[in-house]
Amino acid sequence: MLNPWFIVLSFLVGYLSGQDGPVDKSCFELKTTKRADDCCKIPDVLIDSDEAMVQRCFAQHNKTTNEQEAIKCVAECIARELGTFKNGALDKELAKKILMGRISGDQHFKPIAGTVLDKCLGRIGAVIEKESKQNTTCSFASHFLLDCVELTMFESCPAAIWDKSEGCVELKTKITKGCPYSAIE
Repeated sequence: MLNPWFIVLSFLVGYLSGQDGPVDKSCFELKTTKRADDCCKIPDVLIDSDEAMVQRCFAQHNKTTNEQEAIKCVAECIARELGTFKNGALDKELAKKILMGRISGDQHFKPIAGTVLDKCLGRIGAVIEKESKQNTTCSFASHFLLDCVELTMFESCPAAIWDKSEGCVELKTKITKGCPYSAIE
């Protein structure tokens, strides 16, 4: 069973999307009571042994008044603790290695793990370039990567474990319309 810290972090990591401006409120208006895990059980990118690290990162950044900045700082802190964020930059190769190890342990996602990670890591350059023009305390790259990986795994859920119910189709439709993963988790 996952610790409540992981549930909170998962929500926070998905709270922001890679889009410009605020997220459309309709993303959070759902007819279904289904949530992402009801439709497709994606592998956890943060595992139980990460709990102490997650708690330390929350403690360091919970006093930040700007909520969006706090979320980015928590994600960056986690990446630093994992060794994937050094000298102000995301180490893409190490991030891929760590995430690949966590995702490919799931027999259903192992065949698509590399594609998912390559897609998300390929999009980070544009995110970093856009962010470099803004005055921010923490980098968006770590947060973006975690959100992108969860969202892309959900979008690419193998048919063998996908729930084809109407509620799950509604959730996938929200994602394909550009809503953040947090809208459906």
